Amino acid sequence: MFEKIVMLSLLASSASAFSFDDTQDDLSLSYGNIEMVSIATGSPQPIKKAPAVVSVITAEQIRQIGASDLDEVLTTVPGLHLINNWGRAGKYVFRGIYSTINSEALLLINGVPIRNLVNGNHFVYWGGMPINAIARIEVIRGPGSALYGADAFAGVINVWTKQAQDIKGVEIGSRLASFNNKEAWIQYGGDFAGIELAVSAEVLSYEGHDEIINADAQTPYDKLFGTNASAAPESANNQVDGLELRFDAKFSNWRLRAGFQQRENMGTGVGALEALDNNGKANHKRGNIDITYNNDTLVEGLRLEVQTSYYQAQQLFSKDLWVFPPGAFGGAFLDGMIGSPEWEQHNIHSNVSFHYSGIDYHNFLLGAGYEHAEMDKVEQRANFYFDNDLPPPLNELPIPIGEIITVRDDEAFIPEKSRTNSYILLQDEWSLANDWQLIAGIRHDNYSDFGTTTNPRFALVWDTTFNLTSKFLFGRAYKAPSFNELYSSTDNNPLTQGSEQLGPQTIETLELAFNYQFNTQLNLDFNFFYNKIKDAIVYETRESDGVSLHVNSGKISGHGAEFAFSYAALKDLMLRGNYAYQKTEEKISDGHVGFAPSHEVYLQADWQIADGFELVNKVRWVGERPRSATDARNTMDGYTQWDLLFHWRSHRNNTNITLGAFNLADADIRDPSVSTGAEDPVTGKFPGNIPDDVPQAGRNFSAKANYRF
Repeated sequence: MFEKIVMLSLLASSASAFSFDDTQDDLSLSYGNIEMVSIATGSPQPIKKAPAVVSVITAEQIRQIGASDLDEVLTTVPGLHLINNWGRAGKYVFRGIYSTINSEALLLINGVPIRNLVNGNHFVYWGGMPINAIARIEVIRGPGSALYGADAFAGVINVWTKQAQDIKGVEIGSRLASFNNKEAWIQYGGDFAGIELAVSAEVLSYEGHDEIINADAQTPYDKLFGTNASAAPESANNQVDGLELRFDAKFSNWRLRAGFQQRENMGTGVGALEALDNNGKANHKRGNIDITYNNDTLVEGLRLEVQTSYYQAQQLFSKDLWVFPPGAFGGAFLDGMIGSPEWEQHNIHSNVSFHYSGIDYHNFLLGAGYEHAEMDKVEQRANFYFDNDLPPPLNELPIPIGEIITVRDDEAFIPEKSRTNSYILLQDEWSLANDWQLIAGIRHDNYSDFGTTTNPRFALVWDTTFNLTSKFLFGRAYKAPSFNELYSSTDNNPLTQGSEQLGPQTIETLELAFNYQFNTQLNLDFNFFYNKIKDAIVYETRESDGVSLHVNSGKISGHGAEFAFSYAALKDLMLRGNYAYQKTEEKISDGHVGFAPSHEVYLQADWQIADGFELVNKVRWVGERPRSATDARNTMDGYTQWDLLFHWRSHRNNTNITLGAFNLADADIRDPSVSTGAEDPVTGKFPGNIPDDVPQAGRNFSAKANYRF
């Protein structure tokens, strides 16, 4: 009943200003405001002709939906499901392709990969990314390795930060929200001594939501030992303090960009192993700098681009992690079971690309690059060890040593390692006829630690009618094995054994996509996909000692469909929405991969109720989420989230105020916890570390204001 009331409210009350510029050319009048996108081929082109399934979110759309963080924006993308089961970093689940470490999605900032060498994801202790310096987000749903290489497996997210023309002057702003969440920022964009300059700085302080977790991974041990060590019932430790700096300067053919993200006093969410930890505090620093040279005047039809980038990240702890709390394991760890892994990583990446359109009907891309990635300063503070000579399951139990010791390099959780990768890519955009375009590309990568991989792509784009564009797409992509999967050792962790024999995990995807521009008011997108994953990196338990080995033995397939629309129902009313369906199965166990919903719906209505006053009504419905084949728990319930935002903009367009109410109906929103613990000897399945899963924020509110000089 509640869902019906919300849907009626959405269609009856909401939405935003939508106007048309009378000065648009004939093509723009036919197709509305043509969005350009570069993520699909490396060159700007109309999004409807892009040889990929692409979503674009602009700064104006980010403002409308009232997002404060990148992850909140991405919940509006069809086929992309966000999971916050650790409370520290969102997991980007494209089309149901899920893993615990979430290394199947590639995150880029201004085209530079943000990748954690240990796990392959965008860092466990991510701490979020505020949106005030973001100009645009481009998302590929589907494979992207033919252009972007490793981990552009199930999808690619590229975040473009603001340039001088996006800011135009000085802007200051602040945001206050529930749970004592606070932000403040200042930005400048303009011409400075002939240089197009943009700089921004933002500080943030979040305490995080306070939803209660009733039982955690320590709770079963309390029952076993008759103790009361678990912190549950308690909320997750979601606090964080942050600093965000961005710099962009363009002079002639050169552009220099830099960014710095610092996260301090960062809580460990639901705990490293989902045993609540109200002690651990992570400090995380990430910095990147890139310099790019562009020249399209050397030879007619040729554009040269050369880029060099450097990325550094650091994980430290100002207070040690409690893997398990004080009193764990029958009181064996009176001060808590402590294990704090720390390291630094450095990535240097150089690439050159030639775009050549001097041959009729062709646009060629030839690119080559080299990357050196290194992990150093590895150390771990711990007050336990494992005796691998004991028989299972005794070798799985930590043995206290009574003091905290520091181990480094080969004796730590992972040894210091490095890898290099050199690659070459070729792509041709061939206009076969007035209405047909064939895009073919291939990239070959050569890694120092696991060998080579070659990944092609093909796309046939057909302007079927004046209003309809049809696409047939094929792509192959890969996920590189992480350092943890390659080098982790039972000397430090008895439950997980890496393998230096691992190869890349691969996926092949077929897609059929349609864009129908009914008129200037209505745009429709339909996408259908089928994918097949081979050599998936999974755990296999060795019967002799119970150790889980990383092996390339998984087989997964999935299929689904996505639908999206935008409709200017009235001059002052815009309706947007999407629906996604997916089913992803693990072929060996013949069970669902789990964690992601089979059905998901997003609806948004933007209504300019008066000059300068705007009401935005959003509804997000997430259907039931199946468990994985080894999870003993029942299917997760779905939920409906309803958000309402009120925007006021001054006539001079220099002041903006936004008031937001999120999860207005106080829905019980939960994301899945990991399924581990003691195996049921009858069913062979595992319980959840947090049996009732991880609760997300209930009803909450925010107020945001910014002023432009």
